[in-house]
Amino acid sequence: MRDCVATFSVTDGEVAMCRPLFLRAVRIISMLMMSTAICIGATEVAWANLAPTISGTPSTNLTVGVSYKFRPTASDPDGNRLRFDIQNKPAWASFNRNNGAFGGTPTAAGTFANIVISVTDGQLSSSLPAFTLTVSSSTTPVVISGTPSTQVLFEL
Repeated sequence: MRDCVATFSVTDGEVAMCRPLFLRAVRIISMLMMSTAICIGATEVAWANLAPTISGTPSTNLTVGVSYKFRPTASDPDGNRLRFDIQNKPAWASFNRNNGAFGGTPTAAGTFANIVISVTDGQLSSSLPAFTLTVSSSTTPVVISGTPSTQVLFEL
């Protein structure tokens, strides 16, 4: 990573400011041109932290005994390290604070409401809209097949 305060073009006299990795901004305070030297005074000012973003749409209809997985997508415009959190996680589920992965295998039918997954850069946070998981019993119906006999045989 290069630290850059400002660049000055001798040919056209243009001054350009740099903002490496969106972390810092530099403001030129004064510029004094002399016959053979150019003096640029600068001060470093803190760049405002921007909130991380999070997106993704979890499946909300689950089946007992069938594995469920959801992982949101998140990023930080400042390049800060992200951590995830969850509210109202069902007991049968697990959650990874490093990447936001959420999942497990539901063991009983039921409704799990107001689940919220959020991400933070340590200063600001963003969340997915709250969602509800509805877990149903097995959806595979029992199928009886065959043709019943029309006669009863009886032996003595």
